Amino acid sequence: MKKTVLLLLFVVNLMATVVITPNEVGLRPGIAGEIGASLTHKRGNTDKNEYHGNIYLSYDNNVSFVTWIAANFSYGESGGVLNENNGFIHLRHIHKLSQDSLAAELFIQDSEDRFKNIRRRVLEGAGLRKRLFDDKTYGRAYLGAGAFYEHISYTTDIDPTERNTRFNTYAAYTLKFAENARLSAAAYYQPKVNDLQDYNLVSSFSLEMMIIAKLYLKVQLSAQYDSQPPVDVLAYDVSQETVLVWKFGVQAKK
Repeated sequence: MKKTVLLLLFVVNLMATVVITPNEVGLRPGIAGEIGASLTHKRGNTDKNEYHGNIYLSYDNNVSFVTWIAANFSYGESGGVLNENNGFIHLRHIHKLSQDSLAAELFIQDSEDRFKNIRRRVLEGAGLRKRLFDDKTYGRAYLGAGAFYEHISYTTDIDPTERNTRFNTYAAYTLKFAENARLSAAAYYQPKVNDLQDYNLVSSFSLEMMIIAKLYLKVQLSAQYDSQPPVDVLAYDVSQETVLVWKFGVQAKK
């Protein structure tokens, strides 16, 4: 088993994402969540500081709905020069419909990314999510479809302020294995409603393993592609994080 985990860690270091494991009603009754952080300080031949942090909190009434909020920030500098500064906060409400496998979703998100010239990006959206299967051996898989409105303001005068409506379709998967380890993956396709040539693609992968008690090691990777990025900004972004996470509340058994 240890060899399998080491192999998975090697593999995910070759990939890319940021992922939030799919949540649903009854998975973590009551209040639950996690807090994660990673710090890097180098001095001498390399002068570097990096700070990453995230928090996740959910409330599940164990009957009809679950509401969760997640926030993340990253800050870094090398040789006294800023090379990373971004963050987001996301709030989502999931309400179970008449069929156990079907749920309605409402969400809002606020984010910034100075190295993409984004001063602020605000999203408001809704959609439906279908659970495709839920199996102890093969895990859980979902398909989601909906739309959101976005308002983007930029840090430069070159790019105009954007107000768009986008379709939002995604697939998500998660598998708990070895009792205290989990892998998750997701992929999003978000074209503009009135211009399908303008779209965002996001793929994600994460692997987490318990170290001791409620302390976990989590590897998160993400790849993003913007078909029409801001001026002087690359169309793609790839990121990787390895963080220590402390979990609290009821933990999911699947």
